[in-house]
Amino acid sequence: MKKTLIILTDQDIAFPFLEFEISYSTKARFSKIIVLSEGFSSVESKIPPDITLIRKHNPIPIFFYSIKSLFSSIFWKELKLLTKDKAFIRKSIIALKNLSGVFWRKKLLKDVLKKIEGEVVIYSFWNDLFSYSACLLKRKNENIKLVSRVHGFDLFLERRIFSYMPFKWQFVNDFNVLFFLSDSSLSYYKNSYKPKTKLKISRLGIQLPSISKQNYSYNEKVLRILSLSNCVSVKQIHKTTKALALLAKENTNLKVKWTHIGGGPLLEILKEEANTFAINHSNFIPEFTGFMPNEEVQNLLQNNSYDIFINSSLSEGTPVSIMEAMSYGIPVIAPNVGAMEEILTNKNGVLLNETIEPEDIYLAIKSVLKEKILLSFRKEARKMVEEKFDSNKNYLEFYTELYNL
Repeated sequence: MKKTLIILTDQDIAFPFLEFEISYSTKARFSKIIVLSEGFSSVESKIPPDITLIRKHNPIPIFFYSIKSLFSSIFWKELKLLTKDKAFIRKSIIALKNLSGVFWRKKLLKDVLKKIEGEVVIYSFWNDLFSYSACLLKRKNENIKLVSRVHGFDLFLERRIFSYMPFKWQFVNDFNVLFFLSDSSLSYYKNSYKPKTKLKISRLGIQLPSISKQNYSYNEKVLRILSLSNCVSVKQIHKTTKALALLAKENTNLKVKWTHIGGGPLLEILKEEANTFAINHSNFIPEFTGFMPNEEVQNLLQNNSYDIFINSSLSEGTPVSIMEAMSYGIPVIAPNVGAMEEILTNKNGVLLNETIEPEDIYLAIKSVLKEKILLSFRKEARKMVEEKFDSNKNYLEFYTELYNL
């Protein structure tokens, strides 16, 4: 029997990760693979030519779906849950807007399903609105198998306005399998929603660079720091700035060269702050590259020597940036948030407390400055990624499992 795979994604920001992952889907035995993305975009897709990409926008005015949502039992079940909530009105508005989004995504997906014969496996890259729309269709179509990945923004309530994620509780048992990136995220979901759905770990993966591409040389007079993240408040990049400025101030014979990759609303503020410190401490040399495509990031990692990678985020899932840095043997300093403890150990870097201050980062850097420690950490960092985050193993297993549902 023919079996089609439909991959759902809402955001173009996912495409760099999704494009790499789905290149492995063609090695499964699906007769057809379709990527359905909400909205039109100028972002160029690099998915394999034998995968069909459909980008569709809402064909009907959103007002129509808002009215439909008002008369939906799903909406009224949600309101019943919110009855005694202090933020009842504001959460009700969020719920109405989200359900409208679920309904028109359902229309997009339904149009695609009409043209498909045989069994269908629907895989939602996010456990959010698109996945809920698939749940509604699955309830009426026994030929649909439905799975979803669960990341961070679509899992942790504290990442949402009012710590509110509407409707998730109504769909927890509609999936055949939910795939989590880490043990900690699976536990969070299990404790929060008490699902009957099958829950599994399916870690992300990266393509391991050749050992020969690890261009590293130790220099006791220069410390080369790398960080990579969007310049937004949750990443707490200002704490890294202060820690490195303190390191430069206390170690005047050491050049502290810091490269930060990533754009965002706080980029110019962070640049100004770092440059202000640099004026007063000439041995502190910050560089903000802004956004860089992944190919350019890989070139940077291949052609430069970095001693330490720093993450100072308040909240994380399993950062791909850390996996990639470690694949090049770069030790990591980061707080114990999200799934950080599943990739970072005292053998390949420094795992800080969940709540950190610049002084904590500063002391962690000081503790690993010796060449012997860095070289040992480099070996263990690479080993960790090889064992747990090799895309050739993780993604092949994932898509084979989807086919065998």
